[in-house]
Amino acid sequence: MKKILNAKNIFIFCLALIFALVLYLISDQYVITTSEYTIKSDKITNGFKIAVISDLHNMDFGGSNKAVLDKISEGKPDIIAVVGDIIDESDTDITPALNVMNNLPSIAPTYYVAGNHDRLCPLYESFKQSIMASGVSYLRTIDYGETFISRAERKIIINGDRVALLGLHNYSTGEAEDKHYTRIMRDFCRKKCFKILLCHYPEYTTWFFEQDKYYKYNFDLMLSGHTHGGVINIPFIGGIIAPNQGLFPEYCKGLYYIDKGNENPYNMIITGGLGEDRRFMRVNNFPEITFVNVVPDK
Repeated sequence: MKKILNAKNIFIFCLALIFALVLYLISDQYVITTSEYTIKSDKITNGFKIAVISDLHNMDFGGSNKAVLDKISEGKPDIIAVVGDIIDESDTDITPALNVMNNLPSIAPTYYVAGNHDRLCPLYESFKQSIMASGVSYLRTIDYGETFISRAERKIIINGDRVALLGLHNYSTGEAEDKHYTRIMRDFCRKKCFKILLCHYPEYTTWFFEQDKYYKYNFDLMLSGHTHGGVINIPFIGGIIAPNQGLFPEYCKGLYYIDKGNENPYNMIITGGLGEDRRFMRVNNFPEITFVNVVPDK
């Protein structure tokens, strides 16, 4: 009888463990968390707050994505930076993504730069037109050979502080694009105000130096996504995989101080993103909205 009871108890325990694991894996996909970082700068007098989102991949968190909008609104940002992959290349209905993007400007001025999945989506053009009509500022440099230099940058004032924003779509792939990128980056980095680079791909921070193009220029803050926080997070190790970086990526999620021995180091913040990687489920890696406090360096 004792053996039967012990076996039954073990069976119930195993079922409970499996059930708890399943619930945890589901929560990894749908429970939105927030992270917060502080950047100090002597170019800032009053300070401001940025909400950063990326990699929604057209995911629906329910209720017209009200959960996403509420989390952002609760953070009371002064501006919102959307750093790519809000839609997905396989999408034929982008309603969940539009429910987010078209409502963001009612929370705070919103600035968007595209990611790789955005541009590959067959509905990309209609997506762009819809979000711009709702008041989203679309920052674009070079998009498949077309030049959008005049629309790449925004000069704004936030709480009395002068700020320049630049959106970088993709790294240059040829001599003609090199000239455009060099000119855009040079003009942007010459500005004396606080400069924020919006770029979907954090690994570009390495390419900037490897290609020996932008090391002598300077900006203050780079905001990125793309990594999905490493997809699977192992305690004490971190995320295990990221696009273009492979296993155990150098730049995965969080705040990085980029100093490659140049005279103009900068901070880079990577948000863990909201949606799923189509190949892997998130494990120990909740969907994330990131807040950045830019404050005076006193």
